[in-house]
Amino acid sequence: MKVYRQTMKRLEKLTLTDAEQKFLLQGADIRADRLAELIILAQREFFEGCQEYITWILTTLELQNQISPEQTQVQSGGVNYGWYQAAAHYIATHTTLDLEQVSNFLKDLGDRLATWAEQNNLLKGITSPTHEAFVNYLAQYLEVSGFCHQPTDFENQLAAYSEAKVNNQPICSLSSGESDAEDQLDTVVLFKPQQYSNKNTLGGGRIKRGISKIWSLEMLLRQAFWAVPSGKLEEQQPIFLYIFPAYVYSPQVAVAVRRLVKELKRVNLWEVRKQWLDAGMNYNGLQNLPWRDEDEAETGRYGDSYSTKDLPFLAITYTTTRGKTTTDAWVAPAFLALALPILLGVKVVATSSPDPLYASDQEFADSVILDGPAGFWNLLGVNPCLRLQDLAPALERLLVSYSLHLECRSSPPDARWQALNGTVRDLATDVLNVFAIANEAWREAKREPGKEDVKRIWNYAQIWVKGNVNMQEKLKLIERLVTEYRQFYQVKVNESSHAVLLPISKALEMILTVPEQIDREDLILQAAGQLKDALERQEVYKRPYLLDKSVDFPTRQAQELMAIHAFITTCVDELFLGLYKGDRALLQENRNRIKSGAEFAYRWLVLQEKQSEKTQLSGEVA
Repeated sequence: MKVYRQTMKRLEKLTLTDAEQKFLLQGADIRADRLAELIILAQREFFEGCQEYITWILTTLELQNQISPEQTQVQSGGVNYGWYQAAAHYIATHTTLDLEQVSNFLKDLGDRLATWAEQNNLLKGITSPTHEAFVNYLAQYLEVSGFCHQPTDFENQLAAYSEAKVNNQPICSLSSGESDAEDQLDTVVLFKPQQYSNKNTLGGGRIKRGISKIWSLEMLLRQAFWAVPSGKLEEQQPIFLYIFPAYVYSPQVAVAVRRLVKELKRVNLWEVRKQWLDAGMNYNGLQNLPWRDEDEAETGRYGDSYSTKDLPFLAITYTTTRGKTTTDAWVAPAFLALALPILLGVKVVATSSPDPLYASDQEFADSVILDGPAGFWNLLGVNPCLRLQDLAPALERLLVSYSLHLECRSSPPDARWQALNGTVRDLATDVLNVFAIANEAWREAKREPGKEDVKRIWNYAQIWVKGNVNMQEKLKLIERLVTEYRQFYQVKVNESSHAVLLPISKALEMILTVPEQIDREDLILQAAGQLKDALERQEVYKRPYLLDKSVDFPTRQAQELMAIHAFITTCVDELFLGLYKGDRALLQENRNRIKSGAEFAYRWLVLQEKQSEKTQLSGEVA
């Protein structure tokens, strides 16, 4: 049987007589294996080189007359065959023992062995360098009210650091010479080798970086709590979120943050966009996101009272990405850093550093700090350090850029976040790019925007220009130009862009093509004349003034001419000479943006007009 082979193989290596071999085979089974393994393990771990141990075992097993101490130490290839002979001899002598009885005998043998070893002071003292380092660390850094605090021994740390550098010894890359260091192990460090500054002497030949016992323990704890393999976390470009309670220190807040931290990685920005739009672009609607499972609630666990004592805590989580760019890595944490303080009343520090930048919320006054964010954050024009009153505008601005990007420049299910920098750069350059980006996406999709599309994109622009006077004035000017030319020219919104933009296209064409020496009045008259000629070639139903039969025809023509003149005057004075300072090159550069904005403004005004007519009709019926 297989269970006999372990002991039998060991006995075959020994020089035994036929009678001895025949006798020992009676006990050469799994019972002897277990007894031998216990004896060998105890000797190797606790009684290496201890002659008293051998004598005690033989005496306890009552084999001192059958097997000599020298026979028990017969070895070959690192395996102790002699103890297998002793174990087989004992079992052969006690053949009636079953497995359960053998197990009980082994437990009793172990207890008796421990008692004997303690009485004779044979157990070696066991020390743990990690335990000692941890105790010393606590003594230096843990402050307990009412107890004397041990000051930091700076002189010894400096001496240890200097000596390590002179003798080319390992130095902890994370804490310098504060604690004794050893070479980093690949199975301990979360990040790739050579991640941190080595602090070695110039020209030193050390390859592996050093790490102290404290930081090794910290890395192992991170592996355990974050469930990440060693050396692989860096590839996922983690961004760490350090969450501090800002106003209320209580067990309830701690539990809420702890649970939320576990669920943060599930946040889907497609779902965030949908929830925000469903809430009418109100960031308070994000409270309805499925941040955590409902069945996790533990109502009444801590009661309704909040602690009035200072109970600071720090929650740590991190986000990862499958993308390869810094932008991919920062998209989710940037949103979370702005949303969490609004939703939970906490402070958040987002950074790529695995070591917290602050130990407590009392060390910084801001509600949100983004340490070294990706380039799109700077393009947003938002400060990386934000107070409470700055959070809502920053979050709205971020949500507009994310939503427009997901809607117009993504390829579901790929969000293409690596292209977000370009989207934000376009928006920061000119608010009219909101409409240009949307038009480009719809042309590629070969579809016309619906009412909800127009309303949504127009609201994106309205939110984006908040706080920027120049962009607000530009958007108002575009809307005003469209309002003015709709007085004398109107087409259906489902007609071509050329038809919708005919008046402003003609106006821009004339401004850009007439000689520069033409003065303002002549420019207005020439552009108005050209636009009048273009309208003469249009159907009458596109000219509202001519459709008004309540006045005579000459009066209608005069009204149309006056409206055309007013529109061209606004184009020249407000758009060309005002907004673009009379610079034709600058106007030419922004020509397509102006037309995109005008087309959207036209659709928006038509939508508003229909809603107004519908409301008025409903009021008359009522």
